[in-house]
Amino acid sequence: MKHLLKMITPKEYIILSVCICLIVAQVFLEIKIPETMGQLTNFIYSGQTDTGQNIHFGLIMLCYALVSLIFSFIVAYGIARTGASLDGRLRKSVFNRILSFSLSEVGEFGTSSLISRSTTDIYQIQTFLVNGFQTIIKSSVMIIWITVKIVRMNKYWRLATVVDITIMLTVLILITNSILPVVKKIQQTNDELIRVNSEHISGIRVVHAFNGYDVQRKRFDDVNDKVTDLEIKNEKTMALFNPVANMLMYSLMVVIYFIGAKMIDGASADMRSIINSQMIEFISLVSMMIASIVFLIIVVVTMPAFLISVKRISEVLDKPLSIEEPDKSDIKSPIESGTIEFKNVSFRYPGSREDSLKNISFTVNKGEMVAIVGGTGSGKTTLLNLIPRLYDVTDGEVSVNGINVKNYQVRELRNILGYVPQKSFLFSGTVYENIDYGDNGKMGRALDGIIRAAKVGQVDEFINKNEDGYYQRVEEGGSNFSGGQKQRLTISRAIARDPEIFLFDDSFSALDYKTDKKLRTELRATAGDSTMLIVAQRISTVRDADRIIVLDKGHLIGMGNHEELMESCQVYREIALSQA
Repeated sequence: MKHLLKMITPKEYIILSVCICLIVAQVFLEIKIPETMGQLTNFIYSGQTDTGQNIHFGLIMLCYALVSLIFSFIVAYGIARTGASLDGRLRKSVFNRILSFSLSEVGEFGTSSLISRSTTDIYQIQTFLVNGFQTIIKSSVMIIWITVKIVRMNKYWRLATVVDITIMLTVLILITNSILPVVKKIQQTNDELIRVNSEHISGIRVVHAFNGYDVQRKRFDDVNDKVTDLEIKNEKTMALFNPVANMLMYSLMVVIYFIGAKMIDGASADMRSIINSQMIEFISLVSMMIASIVFLIIVVVTMPAFLISVKRISEVLDKPLSIEEPDKSDIKSPIESGTIEFKNVSFRYPGSREDSLKNISFTVNKGEMVAIVGGTGSGKTTLLNLIPRLYDVTDGEVSVNGINVKNYQVRELRNILGYVPQKSFLFSGTVYENIDYGDNGKMGRALDGIIRAAKVGQVDEFINKNEDGYYQRVEEGGSNFSGGQKQRLTISRAIARDPEIFLFDDSFSALDYKTDKKLRTELRATAGDSTMLIVAQRISTVRDADRIIVLDKGHLIGMGNHEELMESCQVYREIALSQA
């Protein structure tokens, strides 16, 4: 909740204060209507009024209603504008926080949960604030004001009202206690539903290729039925309140009329008109009071969902970052250029029982091409992820240009690197925008620089075949490009950064051998001063490297060139012979 309050601007606090004043004025005007009605009733029963006076009283009540309506429109507009602005700032704050997460935090929350928190939960908060703010203030003021007025009226009517409201509040407490855990389960199950949907859409090729329609349908139906059952249970429980509230309200009116009839029957002729006008005024006030209680209860019943959404958003905003940046005063200038050093590095994924990397040590000098090979699960990608601080080491130290990576500002560290991940990913937009993507900490890149990077990355040929050239459309995730084309585009994106160090995480696997060879030759020729660290499965990709590092189950078991490792490292020899 503190995050919401901090995000409200001083101007919006003024707007909300004005809205509260107008709501109080609304309540005053609405309460004046039954008072005027009681006066009119008293005049009618006493025979002291005529048609002109009746019209006069009617016009007064109409003016009260119209002014109250105008105030209501102003309040609704002010709250809606404030709620929409707050919603935008909250969404931006959550998005920026997620941008600062490392892979560790993203994995802890889960992608589907972060999507749900960034969309559904924030919408839930906005809806509650816009629809609930006016109701809570107005109903609370109305209840307090009417309570003060009816305290001075007939004690039997008061007693009946207290009993009725007590029963109503008891029902509210029971309903709230029963739906609170259900609402929490609904939001958790919605996260699961989003995950199943996103997996289905992103993996649609696999679904089609393996005829996995029935499997996906069953997965979706299972989660969808779970959400539906929880929603039905929630709505059934909430639906109980309206009939109970109506029954209690009409029962109270019957009791008040019954007590009033008894009082009128035993009163003198002069007092009967007074009792009747008081009874009509009391019933009008109590009806307004009970209506306010009902509206307040409806808002309170939806409050658990709001509070859970606030808690889920707060969990994102308050999540400590595992990747901490040093103070600017502690940052040192690099003492070298294009070097990488691992000193006794060990790493364990959060929640894992054993290390994925164990006591790794090696050095990569400026301009070297060093390859990393090993079996599946040997820790190749994990090792590469430690350099740009996608994760932080558990033990030991990773240095870039002679400085521990933890002593860099993350932005500055990553501006040194050109990183190509294992999974090629393109953003919706144009080819030009995808190659030019991101900030490299240097001058803005012109079209000729993008074309140069594309030529080295071996993508200019298929780009120029399209009439739109570098401005041809890229669909979401690069779905209109083949795997090899996406891989070459992501390599070109890294080349366009003109980095000191290239990190290739199995980035040539989708390329044919000829394109693979040509690309690496062009890269060495144009970026020969840059250091390259290449994770690969193909021996043909790594055999020309200056050095090859062999990993097995998180251990460094061999290092040298191709010929040396063929003689000294059995794991490398088995990999090479299996591809011969």
